[in-house]
Amino acid sequence: MKQLVAIVFLLIFMDSASGQFTQNSTAIKINPHIDTLTVNVAPNISMPIYNSAYDKYLRKELFKIRNKVKFKNTGIQFTQTAYSNWAAGGNNSMSAKVGLDFLHTYTNDKLEIKTAVTGAYSMMMTDDKIRKNEDWFNISTTPEWAFAPRWKISASLSLRSQFSDTYQAPDDTVLISAFMAPGNVNLGMGITYAHPKKDYFSIYISPVGGSLLTVLNDKLAEAKSFGLKEAGTKVQPQFVAFMRVIYNENIYKDKILYNTKLEAQWDYERDPTIWWENKLVFKITNLLSANLNVIIKYDEQEQTENKKEGKNSFWQTIQINESFGLGLNFNFTSKELAENNLDQFVKASAVKKRKKR
Repeated sequence: MKQLVAIVFLLIFMDSASGQFTQNSTAIKINPHIDTLTVNVAPNISMPIYNSAYDKYLRKELFKIRNKVKFKNTGIQFTQTAYSNWAAGGNNSMSAKVGLDFLHTYTNDKLEIKTAVTGAYSMMMTDDKIRKNEDWFNISTTPEWAFAPRWKISASLSLRSQFSDTYQAPDDTVLISAFMAPGNVNLGMGITYAHPKKDYFSIYISPVGGSLLTVLNDKLAEAKSFGLKEAGTKVQPQFVAFMRVIYNENIYKDKILYNTKLEAQWDYERDPTIWWENKLVFKITNLLSANLNVIIKYDEQEQTENKKEGKNSFWQTIQINESFGLGLNFNFTSKELAENNLDQFVKASAVKKRKKR
């Protein structure tokens, strides 16, 4: 009889302990302090476990949170003009333009790194002659460390040049520019002001930085083109101040968009060099759109047509590149995850060190 009572009490105790263990073992969660999954096996005990499939999932989700990719108004535009028995005359022409506007953003706590690539290349065929009429690219990388909601300590590395050779019209025999001739490389540190949540406006100022003017073409270097101080010099360093302003505006329900970027640098010895990109996009459908692009440039060292005629005032030295076209645009933005999801994922480095238990 005593043995039977002891067995009954033992069964009751085992059932109670089993129920408590089952209830606690279902509380599986991510513990951010040990960077892995934990399972509660007792009221005050948490045992870390490792699962390779879930580890792979966490890595993928963490990568999505930290990396965002955006293509804006990237595509190709076509323009065609034809005349037949037209009294006023004119040249038949056809042109095609490829544009690129890419932005990658990496975010990790207070650190943010933005890498932007913009550029355009177009060819125009007039009667039986083909000529390039637009050619440029601009690459910039800006690491930023936030020390206040709207203020960041920043560094900037940028490169601006063109893809291929440019010749003087109409004969196309005199070379006037080429790849990295000129090229402008800027490196500096400064401060950035930006809206903490809305990525539509930012201003970066670097009071002291370094700049390299490159003229990698032998003929242009010998001619001391683009402000070179000595003939044959291909790389000319200088200390500069630099500023970049970016502004994006959704004018009307994602149908009319305006993007602009202004860059200016001073080398403390001459007037500033200014590069101002402006793009106005009219979305007709998801793929079809009309684009107005205007680039305003000022560089007192470049030999424009006005300077060759002795016109050297500020307004007479400004260069303007304007184009309007209808074409196919491709827009892509990586999916953004909610901010509160960030705590649900872990750093894979700590998980990777643990062995499967």
